[in-house]
Amino acid sequence: MKKPLLYIGSVLIFILAAVAFVFVPAKAGGGQNGAYPVFGKYDGKPIELKPGTDFATAVNNYSNFYRNQGVNLDEQNSFYLYNMAFNAAIVTTTAREAEKSVGYKPSKKSVSRNLLRYYSDETGKYSSKIYSMYSDNQKEELRKNVEKDLVVSRFNDDIFGSETEVGGKKLYGIKSSDAEIAFLKKMGEDKRAFNIVSFSKSNYPESEIKSFAEGNKELFDKFDISAITISDEATAKKVQKQLAGGEISFDDAVAEEYSEKNYTDAKGKVTAAHRYQVKGILADESSLSAIESLSDGAFSDVVKTASGWTVFRKDGKTAGTDFETPDGLDVAKRYITSNESGRIEDYFVAKAKDYIASAAVAGEGAELPEGAESFTTKPFPLNYGSTTIAGKLPTDVAPLAGADRNENFWEKAFKLKTGEYSEPLVIGNYVVVLRIAEAAEDAEEKGLSDDALRSEIANYDSSSAQSVMTGSKKVENNVLQAYFKMVKN
Repeated sequence: MKKPLLYIGSVLIFILAAVAFVFVPAKAGGGQNGAYPVFGKYDGKPIELKPGTDFATAVNNYSNFYRNQGVNLDEQNSFYLYNMAFNAAIVTTTAREAEKSVGYKPSKKSVSRNLLRYYSDETGKYSSKIYSMYSDNQKEELRKNVEKDLVVSRFNDDIFGSETEVGGKKLYGIKSSDAEIAFLKKMGEDKRAFNIVSFSKSNYPESEIKSFAEGNKELFDKFDISAITISDEATAKKVQKQLAGGEISFDDAVAEEYSEKNYTDAKGKVTAAHRYQVKGILADESSLSAIESLSDGAFSDVVKTASGWTVFRKDGKTAGTDFETPDGLDVAKRYITSNESGRIEDYFVAKAKDYIASAAVAGEGAELPEGAESFTTKPFPLNYGSTTIAGKLPTDVAPLAGADRNENFWEKAFKLKTGEYSEPLVIGNYVVVLRIAEAAEDAEEKGLSDDALRSEIANYDSSSAQSVMTGSKKVENNVLQAYFKMVKN
């Protein structure tokens, strides 16, 4: 699902962080019992949702910005907004700390010059009437906020460069080589298209599933058992003693909500009761034999399970699974998919190798194995992660989904020589074989313009800087817990 609040990216955090402190602050008001929600800490100092703080002002600015964009600030989007506001507060705090460490302070002339626009009319001229509308306290607060804004702007200019240019170069900021753009554009020039034969692991044959299941029947035996799971051992032992002694019935124990019902339905019946499933919830697999040896209606001792302490009751005989029925075959298929995925992978790797061997003899006219599919990609460059500065791998094609971050795929694809077949490559739910296709004209992607590349570089710069600042050891981010606690209250 697309997160609408993230579509502009981290650049927005720097933009709003730089202007988040130039508004007349809201009237101070106390939170519940005089306290304000704390969403985290920076260097041990709480980041509160308190009027006039960096965080609260950023929340207000983001809210106004996105409402003007027509974004519905539902609970999910509001959470993203608070997280972005928290990051903006971290950025501004980090900026001020950095500038303070080098002794920077905005000059009085600079502050006055930036204050002027708040006391100007629609023509841009200073208005004494507007000036007189502000109280002395408001003027002082506005001055302080403008000073904060100038400190953050100074930090941004020092790192990323200002909008002012001298000789075609941004004033301040880290400088880059004139050859940078040409170098980046060249990175995307070497493109390759591939003929791809793919094998979906979802097509694993029923005959293979049945063969495995018949050879491992015990795994799929189904127990007829019920269970009560309790979080602490002492209470579990107390309930087990009452059950075994007839002091309380099983149904009453479930009804009184002793059980957390982690493995059962509302009546305490174990729902995933095949041998391999029951074995999977036990902390010690040896406990399975004790459960299996119970007589009908008997209760087990307290058994340690993955989610607590469990008392099992045997309700009836253990039954085998009929693999001739669709339900029985589906049970086996789910097990193999979850627990024996390597078996499926090996099967299709072997099929892919057989295809490569036959194609080496028959050439491109080689017959595709049953269930296999073939397609040809459009040309794309070597671009791990599908960065925006170069052409992207067509990951919308199912067999290539996730391949953009598959290092083995890139290495094998771009080492391949014309006429060669790659070894079988596992990509997610597919096994694929690659072969270089004849060069084709790429009419869709001609690469980014110089200006577009500069914009992308700026995005990467700001995103990296934000990651460093918000990932600092000084930062404690508790937005998730604080937000949902606030919503709940």
